[in-house]
Amino acid sequence: MCRYCYVPGLTPWKRLKKPREEFRHFRPKENIIPRFERDCSRLFLLAGEKPVSIFFSFTHDPFCEACAPLMRECLRIMHRFHIGATILTKAVLTPGDIELLARLPFADVGITLTTTDSWMRWEPNAPNPWTRVNNLRMAKDAGLSTWVSCEPILGVDELRESIRISSPWADRYALGRLNHNPYADEINYRLAIQKAVEVLERAGKTYVVKEGSR
Repeated sequence: MCRYCYVPGLTPWKRLKKPREEFRHFRPKENIIPRFERDCSRLFLLAGEKPVSIFFSFTHDPFCEACAPLMRECLRIMHRFHIGATILTKAVLTPGDIELLARLPFADVGITLTTTDSWMRWEPNAPNPWTRVNNLRMAKDAGLSTWVSCEPILGVDELRESIRISSPWADRYALGRLNHNPYADEINYRLAIQKAVEVLERAGKTYVVKEGSR
């Protein structure tokens, strides 16, 4: 689990006063695949002719080691029901994962990039940033849309460098401040976003700045 993860603070985990380190030990819900298939069937019927997509996910990594087999099965189900996907991951995607995504009516591949210098401190169990950027390259080669979540912002240089290494393969960016962390108030978000926006606009990239981040 990343050091800046906000999810334990928004769940009963905090109320139960359990150590953050234990939060990453989880198990899938019972019968998750049949339940997901049923929900996709309902979504397909409700959508009619309208395009529909599912987002995976700000609160977990859909392609982490524990989740990836389930996620791949979900993508196969979504293909049957003509449902698209937007994903956000730090994990290493395989060519097979890209192929599954490319079969969907819509697929948007996103990665989280926060720093290239101190990622081992903030994201000790995640693949390195350059490996994540390779996900974007594979997705672009397959004709998929791509995006980068620079959330949380960890500093001026960290944000600018994250954009630099990913911009050749990223279509758009999301920028957002650090929350629920004692280090949050030490970061100059206004300057970091100002410098980042200058780079993004010169490169012709689409971006969104989350509310309250400036």
